[in-house]
Amino acid sequence: VDIVATYVFWIHHEETEGEWDFSGRRNLKAFLKCCQEAGMKVWLRIGPWAHGECRNGGFPDWLVEKEKRGKLSLRTDDPQYLKYVDIFFTKIAEQADGYMHKDGGPVIGIQIENEYGHVGGLQGPEGEAHIRTLTAMAKEIGFDVPLYTATGWGGACIGDLLPVMGGYCE
Repeated sequence: VDIVATYVFWIHHEETEGEWDFSGRRNLKAFLKCCQEAGMKVWLRIGPWAHGECRNGGFPDWLVEKEKRGKLSLRTDDPQYLKYVDIFFTKIAEQADGYMHKDGGPVIGIQIENEYGHVGGLQGPEGEAHIRTLTAMAKEIGFDVPLYTATGWGGACIGDLLPVMGGYCE
């Protein structure tokens, strides 16, 4: 085994809107450094929806509440939702800065979303377009790696990503 995959659960890092916590057990930078020192490659699963049997699929409660109040539409190209995703992706990128494969770091892959279209999310062309939007955002923010993937089983939308059938990227 020389690859470890890790979700980055939004709910664990921004429990309260605008208050970010990457300390202690939540320290992504320290985790990536540890992986690098141990010679482990990393597949960073940035979501934004991660599932992983985490409450709200990893979405913070405050974000889910905004959807319930009709302020935004999660897992879509809704500009209000994408504004929050941009902030989340940027915070992850700050933690992962210097740890991308191109920089000699351990992060070789990025997983966008999780089980999109299979467990929630849009189906068909709109779903594919949303995955492409998230992928473009991740690349623009600085997630520059050799491989990008999504869970591809069960009718999940994958955009232009490498599909993973019958399992996960790791």
